[in-house]
Amino acid sequence: MKVIAHYDADGTIHALLRVDAPEGITVLIPPEPGLFAGEVDLAGLEADDDGSVEALESLLTTYRVATPAPRLELARRGD
Repeated sequence: MKVIAHYDADGTIHALLRVDAPEGITVLIPPEPGLFAGEVDLAGLEADDDGSVEALESLLTTYRVATPAPRLELARRGD
């Protein structure tokens, strides 16, 4: 089971999506314009991580994304 979060630049989670995919398979459901998407690491969270609707609702109301938008540094390409 993978959980994908759709979140904004402030870290507010707008949606949590549960996807049953085999290990090694990358799944990403595109977010609405202006939102980001990323896989949630459920390990160590103080929530029931069984993937039920109630567990996801608990995550949605209790947590936010700690590092909402990665800051990218660009480097010149080598010639």
